[in-house]
Amino acid sequence: MIKSAIELYYQQLQQEQKNPFSMLTQTGFIGCGEAHPDLSVNYKSILRDGLKAKYGYR
Repeated sequence: MIKSAIELYYQQLQQEQKNPFSMLTQTGFIGCGEAHPDLSVNYKSILRDGLKAKYGYR
């Protein structure tokens, strides 16, 4: 009796789980950040310019 109840509970938990990508898109986590559109290509120059603006030349 207990074994079948545990098995039923486990099956219900497995059905409720979704894949991680759909969970992140539903919560709004994916797409919530803002950055330069070409950040992956020009990240070094963007970082350099940002640090220069913040700290100046050292």
